[in-house]
Amino acid sequence: MDIPVEPPSRPASRSSGRHSISHGSFLAPYMLPNVSFSSFSTGRDSLPESVSGGSTRSSIPSQVRCGSRTSTRSRSRRQIGVITTRSSQATLSRPQEDVPELATPSETTVASGTSSMRSYPLLRANPKALNPIPEVSRYDRKIEIPLKSESDEVIVEKMRFDFDREGVPEGWIDLTHPEGALYFFNQDRRIYTDAYICDKKTFYEVMAFADQLEDYIRTEKISIPSCADLVLELLQDDDGLTTWNYYFAHNERRILFWVHDFDMTWWVSELIGQITMPHMKLELEKYYWQHVEAFPHGHTLDPADIDKLIGILSHAWSDQVTSTNPTVAIFSTDTLRQMLSMAEGIKQLGSTPEAISMHARLMGVFTHPRFLNYYGQHGARLSRDQSVHNHDPKSRSLFIKLFALVLWNAPYSVLQTLENIWVDKMLCLHPWQQFTQRLKSEWQEFVLFATVLLNANVAFLALPNVDSGNLLTGPGETPTVAQVLSQISAFTSVGSIIIGLILIRQYRTKPRSDVEEAAVFLLAETHPNRGVETLAILYSLPYALLMWR
Repeated sequence: MDIPVEPPSRPASRSSGRHSISHGSFLAPYMLPNVSFSSFSTGRDSLPESVSGGSTRSSIPSQVRCGSRTSTRSRSRRQIGVITTRSSQATLSRPQEDVPELATPSETTVASGTSSMRSYPLLRANPKALNPIPEVSRYDRKIEIPLKSESDEVIVEKMRFDFDREGVPEGWIDLTHPEGALYFFNQDRRIYTDAYICDKKTFYEVMAFADQLEDYIRTEKISIPSCADLVLELLQDDDGLTTWNYYFAHNERRILFWVHDFDMTWWVSELIGQITMPHMKLELEKYYWQHVEAFPHGHTLDPADIDKLIGILSHAWSDQVTSTNPTVAIFSTDTLRQMLSMAEGIKQLGSTPEAISMHARLMGVFTHPRFLNYYGQHGARLSRDQSVHNHDPKSRSLFIKLFALVLWNAPYSVLQTLENIWVDKMLCLHPWQQFTQRLKSEWQEFVLFATVLLNANVAFLALPNVDSGNLLTGPGETPTVAQVLSQISAFTSVGSIIIGLILIRQYRTKPRSDVEEAAVFLLAETHPNRGVETLAILYSLPYALLMWR
């Protein structure tokens, strides 16, 4: 049976050496009615017995992009941002194939290893497209909680000790992320989903999704690693229709993978250079850590992983302290010191969901910059201001040369700093914050100086022996050289004050402290030929006008 798949953009090539899916498959019990298979071996620590059967609530051992956001969480998490113009997160699709209609829904009981699954209508409608994705959209959901009316009463029954969630399907457990998000986990099949499966319609759709994916895996004779997690994501498209999206996470290789070809061109559009498969592995590792951060329950935290994180943080800290242009200038030295303290604290927490999520977040934050800097690749970026695409000396346009003559060469120093921060259309947050903070301080000083000079000029022009008490000469009178110079000084002071106040207000009301917001701004201000020369001229105007006082 042909299953519509979206993407790939090209037919998937299948090797003939793949094995058929085993009885230990992650979804096999959902496909074959009235068949019981042994529990799915994952190579990870098992959950407690209290949650492996009918119990739907318990604490579970666990294990573990960087504006970045642009995740998914707001990309403020991603402290390095690279910007290219992206379209909306639409995946490439191919025309829907004609697929024979499957059996109508029927009431079927399926077994689940250690316990019998609840009977449910096994939906077998027309197959939908199975869309590979690299991350869930947890932070983009717009779920509205209904408001209570004045007549609503909240009564806790006497002697009530059970507050378990009602409607959780058998074989699944409801879990709460340390941040508060609700998600569901099937331990036997290692399936995670954010879909609210307490709603029967949603649960049936998730099971139909799982069935179709199982059909495809069996048909294509694909062998899924026993240590893999499966994440199922139901999303609404622009037409309000539900789409089926998924990814697998390999817990040993620590990468994501899919059973269809996945066109990730949009997802790696941050880089303007060519990408090889060894290089691509770094980005897939980042998405793996995002997966563990989003679904910490059911994983374990190895002490060696914590030591590796401490090593990464220690090196980043020492690089920040000893180098003027460190490669990973994501955080300040104070922030890195706090992160080191956090990493040491993770050791004390053990394999708790909080520790696993924290560890995974930090690993993801430092894995993504490696991808951006071509870590481990031929020609890797070794300093923040190093371009890996163009080593030719930067030429200045006639545009900035003319303005520099009038503006006391002030644009050149600003331009040099901007070009050292905005390299290969990539922006590091910490240097950008330092740069904008320094500019705001300078603008405030220039406004203060210009105000003092303006007052002095007004007082000078008001002297009786200068202009008979008037700022401007009377009709027919010829202004003196002192008057002309004082008036020019007053006008340039006013210009410096106005432009300085506008820039200060702009960076106070909209500071662009988020790395992606700042990168989008710089990209919009980057000219194809002149680069950021216009921005450098604008930023230097308060100083240059003050010099013309």
